[in-house]
Amino acid sequence: MATVIRAAGVPVESLDMGSGIPDPRAALNLRRLLAQETPDILQSWMYHANLLATAVRPARKVPVIWNMRAVPDVDYGRQVAMIDATLSRLARVPAAVIVNSEYGRDYMAGRGYSGARWKVIPNGFDTADFRPDPDARRRVRSAWGISEDQTLVGLVARIDPVKDHETFLEAARMLAEHDSNTRFVCVGSGNEHLETHLREVAIAKGVGDRVIWAGARRDIAAVNNALDIATCCSISESFPNVVGEAMACGVPCVVTDVGDSARLVGDTGTVVQPRSPSALASAWLAMIAGGKVFRADLGERARERIQSDFSLDRIVADYEDLYTAVAHGE
Repeated sequence: MATVIRAAGVPVESLDMGSGIPDPRAALNLRRLLAQETPDILQSWMYHANLLATAVRPARKVPVIWNMRAVPDVDYGRQVAMIDATLSRLARVPAAVIVNSEYGRDYMAGRGYSGARWKVIPNGFDTADFRPDPDARRRVRSAWGISEDQTLVGLVARIDPVKDHETFLEAARMLAEHDSNTRFVCVGSGNEHLETHLREVAIAKGVGDRVIWAGARRDIAAVNNALDIATCCSISESFPNVVGEAMACGVPCVVTDVGDSARLVGDTGTVVQPRSPSALASAWLAMIAGGKVFRADLGERARERIQSDFSLDRIVADYEDLYTAVAHGE
C-alpha cells in the first residue's frame, strides 16, 4: 500500500517494526517522527499500532485516535489477545475510538472497552470505480464460459473458515436440485489446504462442474458486474466491504445476519441466518424466480443506497469532521 499512497502524493514513513509486540526501536522511531512532524492528531490502526501510539507519549501531548475492527470468532493468536486485554484497560485514554459498525461498538464495549469515546464511521465505497459496467460483465462471463441466459451466483471472500464456503456449497447443491441453469463462482485465495478440501466437497455434492474457482482477483469491480447475485455467507463480520462493493455495482445481495450486514443492504437484498444452507438456497431461488427485471430493480436501489449513505466522499467527510473536532479539543 505504501507505493499506492506515495503515488497519490502522500509521504510515507516506516517505523521498521517487525511482527509481534511493538519493540523499543519502533517506539523510538515513532517518538522521533512525532518530534519531527509535530502532528495535531496521531491516528493509529488496529491492535499493535494502538498500543504503540498510546505507549509513546511525546512532550507535546498529541491526541490519539484508535481505529478498531471487531470480528469475533477469529483467533489472532496469543500476542494479539494480550494486546487486546491491555487496550481494553486503556480505552479511556484515546480522544476517540473509531469502529466501522454499530455491531463492532457494542461488541467491543461488551468485552471490557469501557469508558471509550466511540465513533461509528462505516466503510466507504468509491462509486466511480465500483459501478455498473456492461462491457466488464460480458468480458468476465465470457472468460468463465457463462452465457447471458445463465444465472451466476458469486462469493467473493478469502478462503477461510469464517467465510463459510461449506454453507455456500451445500446451498449450491440444494439450488441445483431445482434449477439447472445456475452457476456459481468463488473468488479469493487463502488457506490452500482448505481450498483443496472445498473443491473435493463441491465434487462430492455433485456441483463440481457448476462451481468456478477463480482464485484471487484484483478486478473486483469487473467480477461483481459479472454476477447476477452476490453472496456473503460469513459466520462473522463487522462491516463487509464485498457487500458494499457489489451493491455499488448494481448487484443484489444475499447476506447472513452478522455484523452490520443487514444495516448495509437494507431493503435492497435478502438477509438470512448464518450456517443455514436451506435459507441461503431459498433466498437465491426467490431472486432467480423474480426475474431479471426484479433483480435489476434491486440492484439499482442497492447502488442508490451506497451513493446516499456509504459513498467514499461521505465517509471521508465523517473522518474530517472527527479530526477537526479532536484537534480543537471538542
